[in-house]
Formats: sequence, C-alpha cells, structure tokens
Amino acid sequence: MTTTKGTYPQEFDYVRTLPDKYWWYIREWNKVSRKWIATDVFVPYSRWNDPGWPFGEGKTKTYPAPMKHTYLPKSGNNAHIVSSSWLEYTKIINHSLGFLSLLVIDGGWINKASNKEYPTGHQIPYPPPYNPKVEGITSIENYHKVEERHNGSTRIAAFDYKQSPPDPTIVNPTTHPYLFNHFTSIDAEGNIGHAPQGYNTYIPILGKDGNAWIVDEQLEHGAIPPKEEPMEIKRAWGVDISKWNGNYNDDGIDEGFPKLSFVILKAWDGAYDRTSDTVSTFKEQYASVEPIPHKGGYGWYQTEQSPITQADLVLFIADKGLFDFMPVDYESYLNEINEKTANDLVKFVEHFRSRSPLKVPIYTNGWILTMLRAWLGTWLDTVDIWFAGGNIYNTPLISPIADTVIPDIPETFTFWQFSADKNLVADELDFSIWEDESLDVNVFNGTEEELAVYLNKHGTTPPPEEDRFSEGWNSALDNMNTHSALIRKV
Repeated sequence: MTTTKGTYPQEFDYVRTLPDKYWWYIREWNKVSRKWIATDVFVPYSRWNDPGWPFGEGKTKTYPAPMKHTYLPKSGNNAHIVSSSWLEYTKIINHSLGFLSLLVIDGGWINKASNKEYPTGHQIPYPPPYNPKVEGITSIENYHKVEERHNGSTRIAAFDYKQSPPDPTIVNPTTHPYLFNHFTSIDAEGNIGHAPQGYNTYIPILGKDGNAWIVDEQLEHGAIPPKEEPMEIKRAWGVDISKWNGNYNDDGIDEGFPKLSFVILKAWDGAYDRTSDTVSTFKEQYASVEPIPHKGGYGWYQTEQSPITQADLVLFIADKGLFDFMPVDYESYLNEINEKTANDLVKFVEHFRSRSPLKVPIYTNGWILTMLRAWLGTWLDTVDIWFAGGNIYNTPLISPIADTVIPDIPETFTFWQFSADKNLVADELDFSIWEDESLDVNVFNGTEEELAVYLNKHGTTPPPEEDRFSEGWNSALDNMNTHSALIRKV
C-alpha cells in the first residue's frame, strides 16, 4: 500500500505516524519494574480470534490501525458528535463503498462504546437516524503538517469540527493530504493496508477548536512525504459533449489529464438532426474536435416517437461519415421507462444495426439497466452498454482517477461515464463554455488500440467535408417525417 497521494508543499515540516506497539506487539508484565512492557514479537490482536468481530480471522484478517489525537498535549478526547455537514463532506471525498465502510460500528471511526444503539459490525444507514459519535483519529503511515510542539507532543494541522467544512473541490485528500487520515489497517505479518474493509478511505482530521495533538513517541519528525506518483493509464479516455460545451480548445485538458482517445458529440434528439446545416453550432464544434482520433454521435431516444423513424434518422446521420459509432441515450428525462418502450428500443437497435455496420451502444444508468435486464433478458447481452453511474459518479473530481477503477455493478460495460455535472478536471479551459461549467468524462473498457478494433477502423477515409455537410443532406432530411411536434432536450 502507498500513502496518501497528493500535494505536500515542500516548505512545511511533516511528521509520519508510526505503528503503536501498545496495539501491535506483545505486552508482558515485568515483575521487576512492575509495569507492562512491549516486546519485539508481533502478534495478532486478540480480537481477531473473536468470531463475532466483523474484521476478524476468516474475514479481512486485518485490524484498523487508528491513532488517537487530542485537543491538548497528551489529554483531551477529540471524540465528538459529528455534524451532518461533516458527514456529507466525508461522503463526497470518498468512494461510495468506502464511505459506507466508515459507518460500520467498531470499524475504527465509529465505535460501539460511544454508539450503543447499534450492535458491533452494524452499518449505520445514511443519512443516519442520529448523528454518531466519531473518534478523533489518524492512523499509522500518514504524513501530517506540523503546527507546533509542546510538552512531548506535536500539534498537527486539523479542521475545527465546530466549523463548517470547506469546499470539497478545493480542499480534499488530493490537494491537502496532510489534513486527512488515509485510514490504514495492519495484518498479522505487519503489512499495511486499507481500513476498515479494504477500501481506500479518508477521514478529515477533526479537532476541538482545530487542535489535534499526538505524543512524540508515536511520530517520526522530519519525515519527507513521498512524491506524487504518475497515475497509470491503460484504458482509452474520452468526453461526451453537446452544444452547451462549445468548441474544443485543447488548451488545458492534457495538463494532468489523459489524452483524449474519443469524443462523443450530441448528434440527434428524437427525430431532430443536430448535424444539419440548420444547426449553426454543430459544424464548428465538430471541426474543433477533429484532432481527437475516434468520434461517436449520440442521441436522446424519445419514447413517445416511433423507434423506426428515429432509427432511420440515425442511419441517415451515420451515412454522412461523421462518426465511428452511434450511441443511443435511453433515459427517464421526459420519457416513459417501461416494458413497452424497452421493446421499442429493441426495434430501434435492430432496425439500425441490420442496415449499418456501426456499433450502437445503449447509454443508461443503474436502475434502468436493472429494469432492461428484467424486461429484455438475454437480448441485452447482444448490445454494448455505455454505463452512467457507479462508485464515483457525479462527484466533484479534481484529478483523474486511476483507470483500474471500474463501476461496482454486475453488468459488463463497454463505455463508462464516471463523472458528470461536477467534474472539475476537464473543465471550461478546454471548451468555450462559461466559468464553473463541467464536462462529462468517460472511459472505454480497453486500450486505444482495442477501441480502434472495436470500432472496426482500418484507415478508411470519410467523405469530403463538403459532402458531409452539403445542402443535399438537408433536402433528404426535409423529405423525412420530421414535421411532427418534437420535444427537444434543453
């Protein structure tokens, strides 16, 4: 396990939290000195042998390794009733399953002695019926900023639990790692891991009046935090955009963000063609993303309209040669999600792919995907899924995630939209949109080379631009049944 990845300013002094022999080594009664002393023999903590303990032998085989801090040197318990705002802040900065693991009684942060309403191992629901009492802890192998030293103790940088939490997009474990407990565990061999259930979790250092003291014998002073390691990127990354994102500038997205292998543009709404010359913004936007190797044209499927009419429009757009694949967005916005419309979606997909070699992934979220599986059965295995959701969906991402992370769902996905609406990495610096706008970020479940194979691209040349955007296409479109009342997604 590595320690918290993030930015540690070099001008600060740091301490590293050390394993506490009181917990992790045999303590024997010395009859001569008449006190307990620690030996050098590491043994499993006795609780591991308790079959009722949720993290014991036969389960994780690890024990959370918390280290208490106090609001005075060597005294003053920092345990407190955590506020709803700090709970929500902790939820935002964590993986969803990791946050839930923090809510387990006797997992380290929330202990049974202070929360007797719940049995050991019980996970407090979120939001909780009452705000639990949490421990003032860091854990071993963390690096913290030194604020002062006094009376054999060191005060580390901390938040005041009586104050409101900061903006998580500005202050978080990546930007300020020394303000957080990267919660660790230890196993029978002394290996350091993630606590309390193997998830990578973070707890803000919360102290009374912002004070968090740790005795010096538990600290290594003058510690040098590790440098942030480059993120390993294996999968192909991309973005999906609509008219609201404006034109691609390519002026900042490569700074700390993977290069884009694909872009998915909004191409149609129901029976409305957004690639038409009558849509003034599309041609310019399309030209701006020309350097991105692979392009998809997605559209919003409208359940009140004919699936065949919509499929014919998508075939018409596909024939322009603008796109390498044509995802269809089946969502609940202004739509009816039921068994009938699900079977209409099947008609749409089958009509399209019987007439075009292009892939047509279905874009949808978790609950709709569950319903589609119930309604459509094994047919769903014949199509590709562009999944919106998962463990870190729609959270304020401030740096790219390691692309080994995948959605915590049973379905296999082809594309995964893991950040929508609140992504602050690929932001308005890269598209001509206004301040504080965001961008949907996606990964393909494979490398860029595998994406090219998936798209069946063999160096073919698309039609000339003047053909793809000519008035002839518009005349053909005018002959289609597009004069009906259309609902346009805005």
